[in-house]
Amino acid sequence: EYTGLTADDLRTLIRAGRLAGVRTVSLDGPVGDAGASALAEAPTAAALRTLHLRGSRIGPAGGAALAASGYLADVTALHLRGHALDEGFAALCG
Repeated sequence: EYTGLTADDLRTLIRAGRLAGVRTVSLDGPVGDAGASALAEAPTAAALRTLHLRGSRIGPAGGAALAASGYLADVTALHLRGHALDEGFAALCG
């Protein structure tokens, strides 16, 4: 579990390979659309099956990036907490 994350923090975790081989991760913090896009573009996130997002302030662009990500195609459980569901997250259900 990673708490208090910003987009820059998430990018640092990705670059450091901290998500490589991880099947379940909890991300808590305002990563926003930039962080969601970084996660969506991360080959090291390909093993993820369960993704917990709390208070991440991801909007339509970030939700769409997560939904379109080939690296996150095997995520079977997405847990959202503290989000105002909008069209970005509707894309994840799409």
